[in-house]
Amino acid sequence: MWFLRLTIAGCLAAGLVPPPASAAPSWSRPANVSRPEKVVVESLSVIAGSQGSATAVWQLYGGESGIVKSAVRRAGGSWSAPFRLFDDVSDIYASQIAVDPAGNTTAVWERHEGHSFVVQSATRPAGGNWSAPVNLSKLGRFARDAQIAVDPQGDATAIWARSNGRNLVVQGAMRPAGGSWSAPVDISAHHGQGGFYPRLVMDSWGNATAVWKGYDRNRHNLAIQAATRPLGGGWSPPTDVSNRLTRHIGISEPQIAVDPQGISTVTWVIGARGGGIIQAATSARR
Repeated sequence: MWFLRLTIAGCLAAGLVPPPASAAPSWSRPANVSRPEKVVVESLSVIAGSQGSATAVWQLYGGESGIVKSAVRRAGGSWSAPFRLFDDVSDIYASQIAVDPAGNTTAVWERHEGHSFVVQSATRPAGGNWSAPVNLSKLGRFARDAQIAVDPQGDATAIWARSNGRNLVVQGAMRPAGGSWSAPVDISAHHGQGGFYPRLVMDSWGNATAVWKGYDRNRHNLAIQAATRPLGGGWSPPTDVSNRLTRHIGISEPQIAVDPQGISTVTWVIGARGGGIIQAATSARR
């Protein structure tokens, strides 16, 4: 026993055996990121950047308008004073943000335009200021459920659901690092209720996967559908991820995540008469 203890002690000293697990890390004292607000605060999200930096974004609702504010914490520092993302933009809803490893932030949101909504985006380089917003979806039709994702190289992809006058269609656009947004393209099918509740992920190699809930041509059956886009390529035709179900059974909006190996997992709930079953599907390795 004494020899075993001596051997273990020697291995620990040499770094051959990992030391015992340390205690859980301590948390800092809470810090105020925003000032006290007299209106409703919603849609708070926070994204971690490189080497300990973080960006928080939230929305304020008072009356009919939505105002988006943000604050930034540099690595090892304190939170900046909150600021409006854009001084000349109101009526913003459902904002989403994504940050690449270099600390560059991309935001998307829906903005009220006339009698409809348009999806817009802006970017903020690490340590810089927000760019002017640009339209991602075309004007004149209702657009909603904007989602944003970036890869480690800084390439960004956005998707959303937009009316084509009869149905909802999932559309998307991409922006290479340091470049401009592409024109929107359709991802889901035109027929039936093409797609709604879209969700998006990008893996470490820049491959994008979009999932959504959609109906078939006759709008009798519905399923979770997906499409993929390799880096530098176009979107694949949509495929069914779930089994098709009759409308009275019901299926929830999907959720998706991707692991470091590029394998995506999609989850959803099916159910009828108050019950429900969680189902999942996993993509093949790329």
